Amino acid sequence: MVTEFTDRNLNIAVSSLADPADRQHKIYQLMELYERTYGDFPHDRVHSTMRVYLENERLPGQADIRRPGHTTVAEWMDACYDCFAPTVGSCMLPTALLKANGSMYACAAFNVPNKLGFGDIFAEPVRDILARTNQSPYVATVRARGGLKALHDVILRAETEQMTCGSFCGSCKILIDDFEQRTGQRTLTRTDLPLVPADALWSRVRPKGALRG
Repeated sequence: MVTEFTDRNLNIAVSSLADPADRQHKIYQLMELYERTYGDFPHDRVHSTMRVYLENERLPGQADIRRPGHTTVAEWMDACYDCFAPTVGSCMLPTALLKANGSMYACAAFNVPNKLGFGDIFAEPVRDILARTNQSPYVATVRARGGLKALHDVILRAETEQMTCGSFCGSCKILIDDFEQRTGQRTLTRTDLPLVPADALWSRVRPKGALRG
C-alpha cells in the first residue's frame, strides 16, 4: 500500500469485533497505540465498523427458529446487499478483505469464497491485484446489478429455490461455481498464482538487521 498509493489515495475500514464477555473493542487499543507512535489518529480516512457476536436468545411465545441451513439460495440472493460496491463509509463494511498473510479478497466477509481471492500483496503490486479483480466476469456481473440477485439472469430462480445453504457466503460459493460452469468464464484467483510461504512473510516486511519480537 505504501509503495503503490499516497496517504490520500486510500480510505481504510477496520471491522472491529468485540469480545461478547466484556464488549471491549480492540480498535481502541489500536488507536491509542497509533497516537502514541504517530500523533493524531486519521479519523477522516480510517473508518470503523464495530460489532458484537452474541448467541441468539428466544423469548417465551416467540416463533421457532428457522434454521439458516434450510434457507434457499434464492432467498439469500434476494436479500444480499451490494457485496462489491466500490464505496466505503463509517457505517458500511469495507468491500475488500486483506488478511495478515497478504491475501486480498474482493469481499469483506471473513469466510469469503476462495475464488474471490485475487492476489497476494507480498508477491505483486496492489494495482495488479485490483486490475485482476476488475477483470472478473463474476464480480462485474454482481457489481452491475447491486448484489447476488444479479445472478438470477444467469441461474434460473426455479433452480436456486431448490438449493439450500446457511449464509450469504455459502450461496456466493455455490453461485460462483455455477456461474463459471454456465458461462464458461473462469475467474483468475490467487490459487492460480505462486504462493509465498508463511514463514517467509516476516522477512519480507522486516527491515534488514531488525530483531524479531
